[in-house]
Amino acid sequence: MNLQSVVNDVKHRVDVLAAQGQEAVKILPETLKSANDIVLSGWQELLKTKSATAKELLASARVGYEKAKLDGVVAVVSNPVGYLPPRDKLKTAFTETVELVSKTGDELYQELYKTVKTTLKATPGTMSAKADMAGEPAVVKKPRTVAKKSAPKKAAKKAV
Repeated sequence: MNLQSVVNDVKHRVDVLAAQGQEAVKILPETLKSANDIVLSGWQELLKTKSATAKELLASARVGYEKAKLDGVVAVVSNPVGYLPPRDKLKTAFTETVELVSKTGDELYQELYKTVKTTLKATPGTMSAKADMAGEPAVVKKPRTVAKKSAPKKAAKKAV
């Protein structure tokens, strides 16, 4: 392999990577804006719904503590579960929190995918990225090879 063809191949690959990097930088602000909106709305929903549950659990824990103080150590040791908040409230709060966080994560994934896809379609010069999104193989231009000039010299040497 000729040194010039190696240099051309490396240069071509660097140009492709640089173009892809520039496309990614163009997409980044739009993507971050979408992500911020989704995460913020999910956080606010979690705060609204779970603050009431947290207050109920705290009140229940205070009642259990006051009851334990009045009953004494022997009663608490014999039945410690009786002084804890109801198990169904804890389980429900945990399950709802997990569901809400999962839902927010799914929305975030879908919105980011949609944002990246629409931005790439709107950005000129993103042929390989569009092809990747559509499931088509990307077309890569091969670098030009330089013709060897040593063939005529060899023929001239043989003639002499």
